[in-house]
Amino acid sequence: MRLNKYFGSGGFLPLLLLSVALSGCSSSPDFKSRAAGLTIKNGLTEQEVLYIDPFVEITEHDIQQAVREASKSSFLIPSRAQIVLVQSGATVPDAVMQQEMMNYFSVSVYSGLSPSKQRSPVARKNEEQEEAPQPNYIRSLRLASAKARQDKIIVYWGTLELGMPDKDNIQVVWLPYQSGEIPKETKLLRYSIRFASVDVKNGMWVMYTPT
Repeated sequence: MRLNKYFGSGGFLPLLLLSVALSGCSSSPDFKSRAAGLTIKNGLTEQEVLYIDPFVEITEHDIQQAVREASKSSFLIPSRAQIVLVQSGATVPDAVMQQEMMNYFSVSVYSGLSPSKQRSPVARKNEEQEEAPQPNYIRSLRLASAKARQDKIIVYWGTLELGMPDKDNIQVVWLPYQSGEIPKETKLLRYSIRFASVDVKNGMWVMYTPT
């Protein structure tokens, strides 16, 4: 297994890319265990994490106000900052990520299961009919984080991918891993990650992706 770390300029947020090379046609127990641990169906959406509601009316004033607030915010995370770490689709972030983050930050963890997806279809329909308040995941987490004196919330999404040879057997083409057995022609496996960093104080956010 190979662990690559990427650092933004002036910041300490590592973006991890875990790659596993296959020997012949053998499968990888580590890769499959990671796949089993990701409950994508209950994973957080970007809308939940970034608080994007397409049904809320937005004015030009709202946009300009957000621009002014963002210009005053720093998206860099200093070393030893207090952060809340969340893995989408998991009750707790995996141990490798927790350990890596602890090398740079003071880390607390929180569940990455979507509160809206965990409700039954009947419950969601009843709430809609009653016009009940919809769960606001990120605001609830910001409030809890503020009470614990945390600075940032780091949410990450993991994607499991298979490296398959192209038709000329020259280059590797990466395809998302679904489930089941790993195809015999697979050359490489990787677990790539993207992050969202949310400021507890004002809700400003930034996305990081591996390069």
